[in-house]
Amino acid sequence: MKQIQKIWLASVLLVVVVLAVWQWPNAQRHTGDSRQSCRLIFLDVGQGDAILLQTPDQQDVVIDGGPSAEVSSALGKYLGFGNNEVEMLILTHPDADHLTGALAILQEWPVKTVLTTGVVAETKLWKRWHDVVQDHAGVITGVRSGQQYRLGKFLTIDIVWPEQSWNNIPYTTKASNGRGGINDTSIGTKISCAGSTVLALGDASDAVEKKLLASGLDLHADLLKPSHHGSRFSSSREFLEAVRPESAVLSVGAKNRYGHPHPTVIQRLEKLNITIYRNDRLGTLVFRSVAGGWEKTP
Repeated sequence: MKQIQKIWLASVLLVVVVLAVWQWPNAQRHTGDSRQSCRLIFLDVGQGDAILLQTPDQQDVVIDGGPSAEVSSALGKYLGFGNNEVEMLILTHPDADHLTGALAILQEWPVKTVLTTGVVAETKLWKRWHDVVQDHAGVITGVRSGQQYRLGKFLTIDIVWPEQSWNNIPYTTKASNGRGGINDTSIGTKISCAGSTVLALGDASDAVEKKLLASGLDLHADLLKPSHHGSRFSSSREFLEAVRPESAVLSVGAKNRYGHPHPTVIQRLEKLNITIYRNDRLGTLVFRSVAGGWEKTP
């Protein structure tokens, strides 16, 4: 009897081992190796944009800072305070809901490189930013499409917009029917980190999307941050079909006075079976790179 039990237990163990070995590649494809994963964090900063990207080899990149200095406490949870250096800070454009927090970041953390379009905004806030940013030797202005930045072993940042440099040019053109104006000077980036991609165009309108579609650039990305917080003047169907994202993150504040995101944008995303995540409903959103995309973490 004992011999039979031993044989039975050995058979069960063999089956378990075979199943585990068979499932292991699938499990690895789903979860990835967390030690080799990038983290993509959409910070809950209210009605504004603030994105943190962290790589396995400790490259920290921040895109915009939101509408207030509260971004410091949000970032502190992931960066710590004081000595941790931010490798790159990208200011997509100098509207207050992107610039205010970016200014606070410069004053809180050492920042190695700052990317801006160089566009001049005639506001007191921008003048404060201009004075503070002069203390950073790594400031790169005049950013334009076609440029590429590599940080560490895992991260590549391709600039896809603007099509021209706005270096030291006062920008006074007003938006017309929700298009144009300073929003359309936004830095647009396509980022690849450990093989997973994200596309973010700041507050650029569908007029910019149309130009990008005509440019022939490969716009496909695993995750999309819809422009201008889901404004109805962004995320055209043609653009979404070109990007073909698996998911989209809407950086919006609860009950914001602009009505963002617009219902038509939500409808377009849903019709294309794009999974929608929203800061106003879910708070800060954290994703990690896995084979073939981004996986939301608890």
